[in-house]
Amino acid sequence: MTDPDGWRGDLDGNPTFFEKSLFSEGGYKITLHRMVSADDEDCFHSHPAIAFRCVLAGGYEEEFPDGRKEIREPGYIGLVTPETVHRISRLLVGVSFSLWIRLPKTRDIKLIGNGWPPLPKTPKEGE
Repeated sequence: MTDPDGWRGDLDGNPTFFEKSLFSEGGYKITLHRMVSADDEDCFHSHPAIAFRCVLAGGYEEEFPDGRKEIREPGYIGLVTPETVHRISRLLVGVSFSLWIRLPKTRDIKLIGNGWPPLPKTPKEGE
């Protein structure tokens, strides 16, 4: 993937995946994801919208907060909802590519797990 449109990273600022927009209109998006490393330990997240994903190459292991793990190999097609909470625990080979078709956003992303740094405290009125 050349000239990505965006990327996400780990807690140390290293990239975990790059994103290339193929289509965006009225909140609908089609993006290509190139995953280059796993998410940080105990750093689970949700998604802001319903999306369909198709693993094109490489593959990865997806972990859920209950400890369950599922392998996503090339050819896998799956649904992600705003209620889906997961993390990528490992890549099956060096890099993984997937195609995402996302509907308009309906929720904020939730960060779940003890691996995330604490959020700064909001100052109370008068402080």
